Amino acid sequence: TEAGDGDTLAFTIDPTEAGDGDTLAFTIDPTEAGDGDLSLLMEGPAEPEMKVIDNPDGTKTVSYVPPIEGDYFVNVKFNDTAIPGAPFKVDVEAATDANRVRASGPGLEPEGVRVGDKGDFQIDTRGAGRGDLRVTVDAPKPAASTVQVKPSGCDSLVSEAEYNPRAVGEYKVNVLYAGTHIFESPFTVGVSDPTKCKLTGPGINNKELARADKPVVYKLDATSAGPGTVKAVARDPRGAQVDLAIEPAQREGEFTVSFTPDNAGTYGISVSHAGHSIPGVPFALGSVDPSKIKVTGDGLDGGRVEETLKILVDAKEAGPGGLKLGLEGPGKADAKVDDNQDSTFTINFTPHAAGEYRLKIQFADEEVQGSPFPVPIRDVSKAKVMGLENAPFVVGEPIKLAVDTRYAAPPDQPVVARVDSPSGQNYEVPVENEGKGYSMVEFTPEEPGEFELDMSLLGEQMPNMPLKLAVIDPARCVVDSGGLECACVGEPTYLTVDTSDAGPGDLEVQAIDDLNRKLPISLRPIQDEPGRYEIEFTPEQAGSIQVDVLYSQRPVLEKPLLVNVADPSKCKAYGPGLEAQGLKARHATYFDVETSGAGVGEVEVHIINDTTQQVSDCSISDAGRGTYHVEYEPLSAGNYEVSIRFAGKIVADSPYPVSVCDPTKVTAYGPGLEGDIIVKEKATFTVDMREAGQGQLDLVMSGPANTDVEFKDNDDGTVDVTYLAAQPGLYNVYIKYSDEEVPNSPYRASVVRPEADASKVKIKDLSAQPLVKERNEFTVDAANAGGAGMLEVGVAGGYIPAEEITVRHVGSCMFAVNYQINEPGETLISVRWHGEHVPGSPFTVYVSETSDAVDL
Repeated sequence: TEAGDGDTLAFTIDPTEAGDGDTLAFTIDPTEAGDGDLSLLMEGPAEPEMKVIDNPDGTKTVSYVPPIEGDYFVNVKFNDTAIPGAPFKVDVEAATDANRVRASGPGLEPEGVRVGDKGDFQIDTRGAGRGDLRVTVDAPKPAASTVQVKPSGCDSLVSEAEYNPRAVGEYKVNVLYAGTHIFESPFTVGVSDPTKCKLTGPGINNKELARADKPVVYKLDATSAGPGTVKAVARDPRGAQVDLAIEPAQREGEFTVSFTPDNAGTYGISVSHAGHSIPGVPFALGSVDPSKIKVTGDGLDGGRVEETLKILVDAKEAGPGGLKLGLEGPGKADAKVDDNQDSTFTINFTPHAAGEYRLKIQFADEEVQGSPFPVPIRDVSKAKVMGLENAPFVVGEPIKLAVDTRYAAPPDQPVVARVDSPSGQNYEVPVENEGKGYSMVEFTPEEPGEFELDMSLLGEQMPNMPLKLAVIDPARCVVDSGGLECACVGEPTYLTVDTSDAGPGDLEVQAIDDLNRKLPISLRPIQDEPGRYEIEFTPEQAGSIQVDVLYSQRPVLEKPLLVNVADPSKCKAYGPGLEAQGLKARHATYFDVETSGAGVGEVEVHIINDTTQQVSDCSISDAGRGTYHVEYEPLSAGNYEVSIRFAGKIVADSPYPVSVCDPTKVTAYGPGLEGDIIVKEKATFTVDMREAGQGQLDLVMSGPANTDVEFKDNDDGTVDVTYLAAQPGLYNVYIKYSDEEVPNSPYRASVVRPEADASKVKIKDLSAQPLVKERNEFTVDAANAGGAGMLEVGVAGGYIPAEEITVRHVGSCMFAVNYQINEPGETLISVRWHGEHVPGSPFTVYVSETSDAVDL
């Protein structure tokens, strides 16, 4: 082609078609084109790297490798001018490779396709290049099968294929691409018909049971079912999986399936051929184990004539099965078996003659372990006990009772005796067989109370049992002084004596003073508390009293009880710590207690609040001469009681009520102390003194203006405070309680104007015809419009802006506005309050040269 100044450019470019991954090259011959710049540009689905080689003859060889298929365009320019034919189109196609084709799906699996099923699968040719897809199926004669292949959805590179097998056997599925078998083609597929399988054995259409620990064998005929893997599993009674053994028989297509159940119960059995269940499965097989039968019940120990005995047969672990009963004995008997519907059975057995019966029990036609069971029948109603006339019995002394069993049981049959002691112990006591139907029971009680003696003969309780034997022990009497260390003159003194653990006996109490005089004693049983008594006596003078307690004439105590006697009425208490008011929390205080003339005793002080909880410790020191000094520090505000005792008794005038306050517990809260308070609106807050105790409240408020404060006592320890601030600003609220400033005082109250509301702004003295070149004036009244005072005024003449605008705050949010217009004509005046137009804004006025003003 011609390329400037008559120079000629010669070129060659080849090939124009290639496969992706191939190295492509072309030659450019610029030898006859003269001097100039050569440029290359390749565009396409990807940008390949180009290499340029200068050849000795002046030509240039260009090579590149397209990474993916698609249309590429090569543009060659010389001196920025495209050479003839440029850009050159290069069509790059993917190389055909059948090994990149993949086929998958149920129709290609080695087994699992059944006769009559649709053998479907998917073929993916993406990345395999161009080529023809062909699918054929080689079926067993004469079961020819048709094949259908169609694209999958909108993706033409993925196809769906299916065929319809009509007979069992081995099928070959051939998948060819561009005439070549794809990866893994041909596919071998075994087509089966599990419905042709037949399984026989225990539990299939019969009630035959298996025996635990014995093999169970089934026969499977799959000769007509075609190729396929046989699998068999079972679920044991606990739900665990059990794999069944599968062995091929001599004839091809026949198998034996077997397993040995290791538990009694129901097994669920499943058998599959080529992954599909065969007819008749799953099914249940019952497994029994008579050795797991449990026979229990009092009836096995025997009983009396005409008494119905019950024997329980537990077959819960023996599996499903029936129970059979046989009976032999000295006479007639009635026997009945009740099914409890929970794998247990109850045998009701009523003998009509004495002697030994033999009970035979079978389960699943097999005799259970221990069968036949011997059942002795007896009559012990004629047994007698002698020696009870020696009661009551005493701790530490032997109890001896004779037993006559001559007419109750055969000779030499042992008597069994057991004792329940008052403390709940149960133990067997020795019984001596003295021959000829006589026995001797002997034991020594080690504790008082009521013993229960139970005796049995041949396992049957003897008549009138258990026997109740009373045993006494005076040493078990308990004297309770209730912590009494000192009695009070003229006041009743009480003791209690508990004989409930000592058995029956006679109680006697004596009280003797220092002059060896017996005081009158009152001894009363305590209601609803058997065996407990209340002892009452009244001391007449200070000193000591000796108390003796006897039970059935035996001393209860190792030594007499000594009781000191005091007179608390002689005690006096005084000091600031007992004053009714004036105490503060965490401030120490004191008082003194005089005990001279009150006898011997200990001073006790308890300081409690109105919740009866001890709230303050105190120290007590002996000041000599019968005077005690007490110091304490109340920990918190509240009403207290100071309780003073001497020798355990309240002294005169005790308890003393005292009131304690705590200014640190006073709090103040509410909207009147929080956030911004609107000027000229009432604000309220609360002073809470509920935890501060009784005291005097004082409140002072200072700020930009004098403020009136109102108080409302809520009668619950709180006061509501209301104030109205006349001017905005920061106010201090000083709060004192009992002349002490409370925490956080002074509080800060911020008083502000309300939110801006331009609708409440008023324009006054605005003339509708102001004068040209004169200072015209109007007033903006924003006193009731809220906000912080942001006023905007704009004036625009008909042809030129305003010469001058001035805004001056004259107080209380009143503003004086002056403006001057130097040309007559229509003028707009805009007034905004906090960015919003006031009512009527913008205003239109007419500036004139005459003084004919009209107010808007």
